[in-house]
Amino acid sequence: MRIDGQYKLSLKTPVGEQQGMMSLKTDGTTLSGNLQNTKGEVAFSGGSVQGNQIAFDTRIPTPIGKLKAHVTGQVSGTHFSGLAKLPLGSAQIEGDRIS
Repeated sequence: MRIDGQYKLSLKTPVGEQQGMMSLKTDGTTLSGNLQNTKGEVAFSGGSVQGNQIAFDTRIPTPIGKLKAHVTGQVSGTHFSGLAKLPLGSAQIEGDRIS
């Protein structure tokens, strides 16, 4: 299963739909990468990969500062679907690999 790559994302957040990018890089069962949206970019490391399932913790840039997020999801072909658990609720994530 190929997980590595750049993904164009659409997030359905408690404050409306947002667009962004996500870069994923695997090293065995360890995951790292970065997230980018209109408010900035943040790198993460220490995530995990199990088959096509991923999980990582990060701080997402928002208009009110960086919010802690726990992201889980799966890659199916070139499609990513997941969920970000945020202090203000959850955000559904959908996206497709572009590279």
